[in-house]
Amino acid sequence: MNQTVHNNNYGLSIRFASDGFSLFITDENHSQISKKEITAQIYNLSETEIIDLLSKQSEIQLNYKSVRLICETTGYSIIPYLFFKKEEAAEMLKFQHPDLDKNNTVLFNFLEAWDAVNIFSIPKTLADVLQQFLPEITIEHHLTTFLTDYIALQNEKYLHIWIRPDEMDVVAINSNNLQLINTYNYSTPEDFTYHTMNVIQQLGLNPEDCKVILYNSEKAHEYSQLIVKYVDHCKTID
Repeated sequence: MNQTVHNNNYGLSIRFASDGFSLFITDENHSQISKKEITAQIYNLSETEIIDLLSKQSEIQLNYKSVRLICETTGYSIIPYLFFKKEEAAEMLKFQHPDLDKNNTVLFNFLEAWDAVNIFSIPKTLADVLQQFLPEITIEHHLTTFLTDYIALQNEKYLHIWIRPDEMDVVAINSNNLQLINTYNYSTPEDFTYHTMNVIQQLGLNPEDCKVILYNSEKAHEYSQLIVKYVDHCKTID
């Protein structure tokens, strides 16, 4: 992709997950105007296969004012900035994920607003291809994007939940502090509700004043209908 000439005000986001990737094009107001989804076991493909797949997408061949690369993975660890050492990033990640694939590339994003660092890993094959395609673009973890784009420091008690097909990423905030960031597997609305209420209970939050916000799912309304049976405040954001 030629990023030296910007002939429009559009932005491109490419979001990778284990089952494929999505291309999002936004206008100058950051409103989505186009979305394309490609199904593929992208994290298991070879470099040649990934390059071939990306090269076939006409959207990637255009010039954009901005480009973002986002990867969804459960192999992440968010630590205080004070304790972060770049040369020890891989060891810090392995401390929480001892079964980390040796063929993965360890990356990190600074979370300035939170005074923290998100350490994560993606398959080396994908990392090498993205470095070849867009060497100047920082690869973001999906929770980095969630924390940066959707969540602000708040004095009140909040649970922000990013919904994925089989996983839910829970961010708990209390009095301008990150209390918890964790990912849970679920398969039914009841599972989803159980994990939500368990987090509230384990953190000692009051269901009457803890606000729950669900993001990124057509089923969010279905889940919220269950959750409001147990908490006073629950809303959804598409």
